[in-house]
Amino acid sequence: MPDSDPDLPSFKLTVEITDQNLVEWLEEIPEDHLAARVQDTLVAGHFVLNLVQAAAGEEQMSRYFRTVTDQMERLEGTLDEIMGRAKVSQQIGKLGENFAVNQLTEAFPGDRFEDVSGKAEEADIRAWFDVGDEDPVEARVEVKFYSGDVPTKELDKFRRDLKSTGVRFGLMVSMASRLTGMKTLLKIEEQEGAVAVFVSHAGLDGVRLIAAAAMLKAIILYHARAGAAHRLTAAAIRQAWSRLSAEIDELEAIARQVAEFRSTVRSAADDITGRLHDLAERASETDVRLQLAVQRLTGRLRDELDSLPADDERPALPEPTPPDVVLAELDRLRENKDKRASAFRCLQELASEHGLDIRLADDGAWTLLRAGEEVARTAGTKTRLDLVFPAGEAPIEIDPAVEEAKKGDIIVSGRDPDAMLARVAERLSESREGRA
Repeated sequence: MPDSDPDLPSFKLTVEITDQNLVEWLEEIPEDHLAARVQDTLVAGHFVLNLVQAAAGEEQMSRYFRTVTDQMERLEGTLDEIMGRAKVSQQIGKLGENFAVNQLTEAFPGDRFEDVSGKAEEADIRAWFDVGDEDPVEARVEVKFYSGDVPTKELDKFRRDLKSTGVRFGLMVSMASRLTGMKTLLKIEEQEGAVAVFVSHAGLDGVRLIAAAAMLKAIILYHARAGAAHRLTAAAIRQAWSRLSAEIDELEAIARQVAEFRSTVRSAADDITGRLHDLAERASETDVRLQLAVQRLTGRLRDELDSLPADDERPALPEPTPPDVVLAELDRLRENKDKRASAFRCLQELASEHGLDIRLADDGAWTLLRAGEEVARTAGTKTRLDLVFPAGEAPIEIDPAVEEAKKGDIIVSGRDPDAMLARVAERLSESREGRA
């Protein structure tokens, strides 16, 4: 048993337990938890016995439910911030009613809840609780989603609704604010044979709403059994209250876990997006290196064949730049954050796709070669890449959107890099087909 405060009063209790149910329950409790569990159960039993025997006055209820209501204070700051942004009370009220119906339906699968907020002179939700008899017991639930205190006239209207409909049990919940006249977060009221539970600041997590509904159902069950002359044993009451307290703690733990899980999922999504982007960049670089390696091997094979003795001499053709030098130039453009780096890389991929070699000039210009003959050359500015094709003697159609004819050449403008590269791909395909 944990050390107790020496300043607090204490009482040493030694009792022989003969009730079979209690004996079985006590034997299942670990020795180091036995004293604490017995004390907690005595507190719950004392509470329930006083609830049965004493009048449910406002001051007494405040004392009984203080341990529950104190735990309901923690979400007020977040809820006040949400409600401070709310402007349209009717829409918010409808949202609260649907929210409450969904939470109650999930928490009490054996009972039934119906939204009747559109009907005049009726509470927002009709509820039918299963108490073990053939017919379920009807109750009314009123949900308020006000940004300010719920006025007294709304509480009086709820009381009149219970009286006019003849329903004996009711629950009124204010999701975001205080119920006027209620000095405590929870109050139980009995008037003219009707029992009503009032809850202020219930919050959006559903914990207080479900706990209050469970309390109302317990009251209904008690009345039903009392009416049928069924006696409730003290041991059964203590065990039931212990289970309810554990369920309330579990609901709060689940609400916290959901919030943490949502935050973790969002962080993981951001991280995965960044990693996929990095993988795509690395894949693109690897693809370029592979293509250049193939070109380099092809060039070396061609050099070896060209060096073999031949019967006749042929004019020397301009040598293309080695693929590894082209790759180094692409890396240099990227590292220097050259605005044309992406366009040059795409141009290299087009050259490789169409079987063209690349020759780099000292001024950084590229020439695309096929079998040593010029197919196209680069031009433009420091921020824009153009491509120039020799016009030749045959008439050629141009696309005025991206091309212009100038001094025997056709210039494909790089103002729109995607459009330029698409047109270059078409011209390279045409030149390849013409050569074939």
